[in-house]
Amino acid sequence: MQAIMRSFVADWVSTCRDSHADCGPGRIRSHARTSTLPTRVIDLESSDGPRLFITKEASTDLRLQPYTALSHCWGAGAEHLTTTQANLEQMVRGIPMEEMPQTYLDAFKVNQSLGVRYIWIDALCIVQDDQYDWQFESARMCDVYRDAYCTIAANAAQSSGQGCFIKKHELILPADSCRLVAEEDGHRSVIVLLPPRPSWKNQILSSPLNSRAWVLQERLISPRILHFAKDAIFWECLELKSSQFEPNGIHDVELLADPVSYYTYSLRNLTVEECARSVWLQLVQHYTKLGITKVEDRLWLFRVSRR
Repeated sequence: MQAIMRSFVADWVSTCRDSHADCGPGRIRSHARTSTLPTRVIDLESSDGPRLFITKEASTDLRLQPYTALSHCWGAGAEHLTTTQANLEQMVRGIPMEEMPQTYLDAFKVNQSLGVRYIWIDALCIVQDDQYDWQFESARMCDVYRDAYCTIAANAAQSSGQGCFIKKHELILPADSCRLVAEEDGHRSVIVLLPPRPSWKNQILSSPLNSRAWVLQERLISPRILHFAKDAIFWECLELKSSQFEPNGIHDVELLADPVSYYTYSLRNLTVEECARSVWLQLVQHYTKLGITKVEDRLWLFRVSRR
């Protein structure tokens, strides 16, 4: 990321953690207890390069370190780097960098910008061909995303090979503009029309990532999310949704079509009973329209999300 983008990200994270009452401990999508590392995370500061770290082997202090979580599309029909029963020991010794997809490499760079050592990636931190491990870890995904320091969302990538940084996220407004000049009774008025900026609707809601069913859960639970969209970087937490073009907040009218925004608004402004009546059905209807690779996972995900 560019230095100016790192500055935006640092400001968003620090403001959220230090100043947002609804995002702090004990609040809606957070909690009072101390979070611990998931069963496995990727250690980005190992002397031998990134490796899979089994956290039960660590001291208590180490297990209390912050971590990020990646939200991404695997991609259909492509081979993926995953942890399996056959390569688990190798992944613990060191993850083969030549097989690392671009999205993971970009997420590592974001971690470094945030100053966070550990990252959780589902394909690498769950043993994919072990049914017991998959069910156990899938049932804990609510905890994984809820406890994460920040979720890194690769919104524009249709597969893990495309990366988080689809385009350079430069802080440049569109150059083309139209000046309208009007004069009446000696008064001169000038209106400058600019092309539309990247919006929440076309960059987040319409992104490949947000067409996936698993991602609905990840957005609902994550306390703060960095969205790497096609044309801009966006920020999302319970109190603020913003972008590099609107760093102080996106207008509410842009968020009306977003079921997750409506859900978090309802949590803040309605009673539990009112929220259940007005939001639950809408979330279920939205969820059933989203794509999922394995049909049998839909009820499992629904069960996990109800937690």
